[in-house]
Amino acid sequence: MFSHRTFSMEDCFQLFDVNKNGKLGVEELSQVFGEHNIEIENLERIVELVDDDDDGTIDYRELAAAVTPATANRLRSAPMYGLSMEARKIFQQAWMESLAALFGLILSVDAEIEDKRQQLQLDAERIFDQIDAHRLGYLSLNVLTNWVSDNCGFNIRNEDLLSLQRSLDRNNDYRIEREEFIKSVAPFAEEQEEEGQEE
Repeated sequence: MFSHRTFSMEDCFQLFDVNKNGKLGVEELSQVFGEHNIEIENLERIVELVDDDDDGTIDYRELAAAVTPATANRLRSAPMYGLSMEARKIFQQAWMESLAALFGLILSVDAEIEDKRQQLQLDAERIFDQIDAHRLGYLSLNVLTNWVSDNCGFNIRNEDLLSLQRSLDRNNDYRIEREEFIKSVAPFAEEQEEEGQEE
């Protein structure tokens, strides 16, 4: 998907960006998938999972980060010339179906992670305080991986580090702040209850 020669990430983003504001909302995603006869459930949750800056939309960087493998070759092949409009539409449709399948996988993984969170009932604040021994209020990826190795008995593979950083460092400042860590580790139900109490 991320290196397709006839339909690129840029093409995809432009297709979904119906109102041309540089951000994709749930309505735009729903509209474009519908126009391609692709049914996809829970687009609201997809936006929540892909939206790193929590503005309720997906910008180009966020979409690219969500669908591009951590080890991807960033060079894009030259476009294929001489394709008929019909052939281009077939490739576009296949790309859109692949994107819908990827979104389905993201939702499936999210549900599995949430299930594990509920089973473990981790105290995210206590764990963060244990890891943040110097009381800096944030963690580096190195500190976190060393703590996991020392306290949980396994090493995080180098190829998994970028994905881990993306999932924990939501504002991409190379620091895992307390709130980011708690949001990523605490059970979802607790977050919902806290939001309800604040209202």
